Amino acid sequence: MGQLVHDASYNHAEVDVIKEFSFIYNHDIDATIGGSVDRCSYRNGLWHIEDLKTMGNFPAQKAFAEPKEDWVKQLSIYKLGMTSRGLTVSSRGIIHQYVMGYQKKKGSEMKEYNEIEIQLMSEEDTIELINTGVNVARNSLPPMMDCAKYLCKDYCSWNQACPSYKGD
Repeated sequence: MGQLVHDASYNHAEVDVIKEFSFIYNHDIDATIGGSVDRCSYRNGLWHIEDLKTMGNFPAQKAFAEPKEDWVKQLSIYKLGMTSRGLTVSSRGIIHQYVMGYQKKKGSEMKEYNEIEIQLMSEEDTIELINTGVNVARNSLPPMMDCAKYLCKDYCSWNQACPSYKGD
C-alpha cells in the first residue's frame, strides 16, 4: 500500500516540488551517507523536507499524538544532506501520514490523511548522530545493550553490529 501512495504522489505534477531528491553526504574519507527525500517543496525562500508514511490505524494514532523519534532523525539527516549542497532548508519537516483502515477515535483530531509538522535536530546533533552510527558500524564503539533481547531482530536498527543479536 505504501508503494501505491508513493507512486500516486510521484505521478502527480506539482509546482515548486522536487520528488525523490537523492543526495550523498560525505562523512569522512571512507564513509558516505546517502538517501532519497520523498518530497522537497519550496515556500517562502526555504526548502521543506517532506516524507510520506502509510500506517495502520493504531500505530498512526500513537504517531499522530507524538511523532516518532525515527522520523525526526531521518528528516534531520536529509536536511544535513541538502544543506551540505548549499540549499537553505527549513528547521521543520513535514510527515504526510496516510492511515490505512482509518477509524475515528473519540477526542482525536487524526484523520485518514494528516500533515504532521516536526521540529528537526540541530546540525550539531545530527552530525553527532551520524558519527555514532558510523562508529558503531565500524565497531569502534560498542552498541548500547540496555534493550530487551527479543527486540533485536525486528525492532533494532543496530542489530547487525550488536553482539546480543544472533541473527535468528
